[in-house]
Amino acid sequence: MIVIQGIFHHKNVSDETINKSLNTIFSRNILLSMASIKGGKESWIHTAYYAYSPKLHLYYLSPPTAQHSQNIEANGSVAVSIFDTHQNPTDQKCGVQLFGNCRRAIGSEVAEGLRVYTQRFSWITKYIKKPADFDKGVLESKLYIITPHTIKLFDEAVFGEEKWVIVSL
Repeated sequence: MIVIQGIFHHKNVSDETINKSLNTIFSRNILLSMASIKGGKESWIHTAYYAYSPKLHLYYLSPPTAQHSQNIEANGSVAVSIFDTHQNPTDQKCGVQLFGNCRRAIGSEVAEGLRVYTQRFSWITKYIKKPADFDKGVLESKLYIITPHTIKLFDEAVFGEEKWVIVSL
């Protein structure tokens, strides 16, 4: 189990509680929705399978030619949402919104991202076994990294009904 290391600054909730909530949400879900900015003025959204590291970096694969990849190349500002789509309105609800930056992984980030992504999605090793394989064109997709600066947690089982916990990193 990956435990996100104490990197939070929130006055009313302990790092341990935030870690537990984030780890639960991240580990129970495999898809994220991410909004980017198209042309400096228009919203754009896409979904992707993600993996996450103890440093709270999220990694996903995408072709550089995709519209969202082009958006990120021009402006790395993103908003991400992760939640279980099977939640019922009467259940205790949980999810997370992340606000930060996204860019194509480079250098050692590719090795770390591939290691993390492979742990979660072993199917990728059918195509990519080492970071250099991305450059061989086996897949059109490249590895991208999301680095959040703000987290909005909604976990009614942990924080109470209709309570958001906003964390600055």
